[in-house]
Parts: sequence; C-alpha cells; structure tokens
Amino acid sequence: MQSAEEVFNKSRTDWLAAHEDIGSLLSDEDYWVERGFWDTRDESLNPTDYFLSAFFIISNPDHGQYDGQFTRLECEFEAETIHSDTCRAGYLKPEGEAGRVVLLPADLDKDQLQEIMPDIIFDVHKLK
Repeated sequence: MQSAEEVFNKSRTDWLAAHEDIGSLLSDEDYWVERGFWDTRDESLNPTDYFLSAFFIISNPDHGQYDGQFTRLECEFEAETIHSDTCRAGYLKPEGEAGRVVLLPADLDKDQLQEIMPDIIFDVHKLK
C-alpha cells in the first residue's frame, strides 16, 4: 500500500488544482474568486491566513459514514475541499479509494482530524 504522502507527491499539481504547493494555491486570488470564497465571507479575509490546516486524505468512499463524516467536516469545521478524485493506494482493490485535499480554518493535527472522521480515513498527509 502507498501512503497518503506518496500518493499526493506522485501527482501534487493534480491534487492542488494545477499549483505546485499549498502556499501558491492559497495565494492565488483568481482561484478563490472563481470558487466564490468571498461570497459568504468578509472581503478582508485572506485564504492564506484563514486556512490554518491543510490535509491530503485517503478515505473509504464505500463506508456508510463517508458522506456524513465529510459533511460534518464541511459544516461544523468549515472545511473546504480543493480536489477529490479516485486514487489507487492499495487499500481497496480493484475500485480504489477517495483522495481529497481539505483545507480547514482551524489548526488541527492528524490525530484531531482522525477523531472527527474516525471511520473512513485510511491515511492522512498534513500539507499545512
């Protein structure tokens, strides 16, 4: 099996919406305007300062709690998904797993993230 870090690094620009690293993604104002970042937030907010944590998550899309735990992360913790796609890390054969880059306005570590989503995560790589 491949780790989340290995899967992420293999195609980092795909996972980061054509950006080389998380810093360049966060500082790309055009990207955030297109996503409607300021539609529901104060215009003085800067995505670089707003998002304190970033993770690449390999998770089980077939688990019964998959939708519920990601919805909780997005609603209760104001998480923003940058890119989500099927990856093949070896946890679920042959169909593959769900890979996702998630940004959070809270400073969390991997253990805290896994407490929020205890049932669906195979592996996590902290990006910020």
